[in-house]
Amino acid sequence: LNLFPPLLIAENIDIRNSPQEKIPLLTAGTIQISFSLWSLFTEVLVLHKVQIQDAEFRVIQRDNGKSNMEFLSRLGRQPPPGGKAAVALQRITLSNGSFDWIDPVGKRSFKARQIDLRVDADLRMETFQIKGQGKDIVLSLKENKPLNLSALEWKLAVTPEKLEIKSLTASLRENSLSAKGTIQFPSRRTTDQHLSEYLFQIETGFRIDLRPFKREVDYLAGHAQWTGSVSSNGRAEGTVEAPGIFLEKKKPVPIVENLKSHFIFSSGALVLDPLSAEIFDGKLQGSVTAAFRQSSQEFFTRFTLSDLSLVEPARLAFPRKESLADGKKLTLSGEVSLSGPSFALQQGRLHVRLTGKQPGALSSKDPFWENGLRLLTFFEGDIEADPGAISFKNVSANAGSSTLSGEGRLEKKGQIASSFRIRLENSGEITSLLGYPQWAGKIELDGEAGGTIDAPVFDAEGKVM
Repeated sequence: LNLFPPLLIAENIDIRNSPQEKIPLLTAGTIQISFSLWSLFTEVLVLHKVQIQDAEFRVIQRDNGKSNMEFLSRLGRQPPPGGKAAVALQRITLSNGSFDWIDPVGKRSFKARQIDLRVDADLRMETFQIKGQGKDIVLSLKENKPLNLSALEWKLAVTPEKLEIKSLTASLRENSLSAKGTIQFPSRRTTDQHLSEYLFQIETGFRIDLRPFKREVDYLAGHAQWTGSVSSNGRAEGTVEAPGIFLEKKKPVPIVENLKSHFIFSSGALVLDPLSAEIFDGKLQGSVTAAFRQSSQEFFTRFTLSDLSLVEPARLAFPRKESLADGKKLTLSGEVSLSGPSFALQQGRLHVRLTGKQPGALSSKDPFWENGLRLLTFFEGDIEADPGAISFKNVSANAGSSTLSGEGRLEKKGQIASSFRIRLENSGEITSLLGYPQWAGKIELDGEAGGTIDAPVFDAEGKVM
C-alpha cells in the first residue's frame, strides 16, 4: 500500500464463492488500484483506476440455477435513481485475461482467451464507455458443432436509458460479422406486468470468404437493418430490411436486393412472414419458419420466385457459357420442409416453369448438350421429393420444334421408374448436330424406363409419320 501516490497492489489473487468452493471465480496475477486519498474522508470512495493483469474468470452454472458468483449479490445494493454509489470507479482495465462460462447440466459453454478490456465511468457510475477484444472464442451448445471465432472486438456505451453498440466485429480467418445500433431500456411494460420490453435498432453486416470453394468469386457480403422490440422473456418481433447482398470479385454483383420481412423470434423458433425480395431481377414472395430447439431442428419455407433471369447466374456459375441462358427466365413456386441435426429433407413440392427465345445459329463444333440447352425454349413440370424418392409429374418441354412430355420417379437407392412420351417434328436442327442428315416429318414415341441409374432399361414403342 502506497499513500503518495495512493496505490494498492495485490498479487496472486484467488476469489471464491466460499472457502469450500473447488473452482475459484477469479484468479489474477496482479491487481493495482489507484484511488483518491481525500475521498477516504467523504461518503464516496473514488477509485481512479483498477488494473487487472493475467486474470482467469470462471463461472460455473449449478443444477439449482445458481452459480459460483452468487456471493456478489450480497456485496451491496445499487443506489436509488439519482443517488450516489458508495464507490465511484472511473476506469478499470484488464490485460491478457480469459473467461469461461460452463453449464455442465445444459451441456453449454463459452470460452474466450487473450481478453483486453477497458471501462470508463462517470463519478455517479451511471454512464460507461466500454471497449475491448478477445481471441480464440468457442461457443458450444449441446451436441451441435462448436462455433469458433478467431477474434471479437467491441465498443459500447451504456447509459440509464440505452445501450449503444458503436461497433461489434466477429471474425474467423477471412470471414467477418459486424453490428452497430441501440437498445433502449427499460422502455415500457407489456400487457403482462411481469415483462419488460426493450426497443432496438441494429444494423448488421457480413463478409464471407468464398475463395476456397469457388474461383469465380471472392466474397459474399451484405448488410441488414433490424428494427423492433424484445421482451424480458426472450421474444423478439420487428422488421428486417436488407438493401443488397453481393458477390464480390472485381466489382460487386448484386444477387439479392430490397429484402423485406416481418420477423418473430420466440422459444427457439424464427418466423419470417411475409418475406419479399428481388433475386437477379426476379420477384420473391414467401415465408420461412426455422426452429432451433434442444429436442429438434426444423426448417420450412413456402415461396414463389417469378421471372428470374438466368443470364447473371449462368455468368457466375459458367463464366464462358452465359450465352446458354440468353433470353431465358425461370419461375419457381412450392414448399420445402427439413428437419433433424443435418436438416434432412422431409418433404418438398416444386413447380418449375422455364421460358426462352428461339436461338440463333447453332454450331456443330459446340458440344451437343450446349446446343440442346440453347434449343430449350420451354419447360414446365412438378417435382415432389421425400426421404425415399424424387418424382417428376406433368413434365413438358420444347427444344426447337421437338416436344417431350412424361413423368418419372427416382428412388433413394438409384432405382428408376418412369414413363415418357416424346414427339419429334421436323428435327433437322437436332439430327444435324448429331452428324445425321436433316429430315422432315414426325416421330411419336411412348415408353417406360426402369432399372437403375447405372443400368437403365428402356421399353418403348412409337411410329414415324
